[in-house]
Amino acid sequence: MIIGESLTRDNMSSYGYSVNTTPWAKSTSKDGNLILLKNPFSCWASTIGALNYALTEKSQYNDVDVSKATTIVEAAKKNGYKVSWISNQQKYDFPTGIIADISDRKYWVNQYLGQKINSSNYDEKIIDALKKEILINEEKKLIVIHLMGSHQDYDDRFPKEYSKFSHQKTSEVQIQLDSYNNSVLYNDYIISQIYEVLFSNKNIPKAMLYFADHGEEVTYMFGHTVDKFEPSMYRIPVYIALSAQYKKEHDQIVENIEYNKTKYFTNDMVYDTMLGLMGVFNSGYNDKQDITSDKYNGDKKTLKVSHGKIELEKCL
Repeated sequence: MIIGESLTRDNMSSYGYSVNTTPWAKSTSKDGNLILLKNPFSCWASTIGALNYALTEKSQYNDVDVSKATTIVEAAKKNGYKVSWISNQQKYDFPTGIIADISDRKYWVNQYLGQKINSSNYDEKIIDALKKEILINEEKKLIVIHLMGSHQDYDDRFPKEYSKFSHQKTSEVQIQLDSYNNSVLYNDYIISQIYEVLFSNKNIPKAMLYFADHGEEVTYMFGHTVDKFEPSMYRIPVYIALSAQYKKEHDQIVENIEYNKTKYFTNDMVYDTMLGLMGVFNSGYNDKQDITSDKYNGDKKTLKVSHGKIELEKCL
């Protein structure tokens, strides 16, 4: 499970954006090796509120007390999974630090707590930790990767060689947009590297799910906030990759994802979808909130954002 940061699908070429910001995701989805959900949205326009729901059984559609909700780490461990958490976010960032704390192994590659994130902490630092992790042979394993993604300041999120989109004489708005697009391009590269590492052994059944915590407003405001409603803050990417062996062993799940991929989805249902991918059907699992299930509904008329305060249709 890969947790992205501040990524709006409005700026991804794999979702139809005119600038070629996600060449890997676009080509891999065309090849049939990546399933893009067509209509995914965030449940909250900031990290804490989004991940409190996405990483636990709490959703906009149930009455579970979030402080008592089972987390994805707890559910996985309860069902025999070893859990590893690899993060380029800060170790004590709430709530993910608390959720991650009971993981079997933790790799905190970002040591700049409370400081400006410098170039030594580009997301590629997680790759070495991931390579180390997959060498540990375990029958059932969940790896969670938390990226810095496209969080402000955008220029701090990519090395110079990824400054593909830039203009010497332009407005401040265009400069910011170019920087954001460069961060999206670099993020696409990072996901491609994660994919290569994870799927290098094709004989092991594996599933990879990527989702962003929330989107970003990048036409004039350049940021995200729950105090002002902007649809782009809620329009996020979600996609799934499955190994050949996983597809062979779980053909019904593949069929269900393909059938459901055009339906509407909010990222507070990531918890149930991850449990579905892992074959875990307890710990508060709800098949109606699992995109891999034939019971999934995904009706835009009933789904919400902003913790149930705003109709999803207002984000279209």
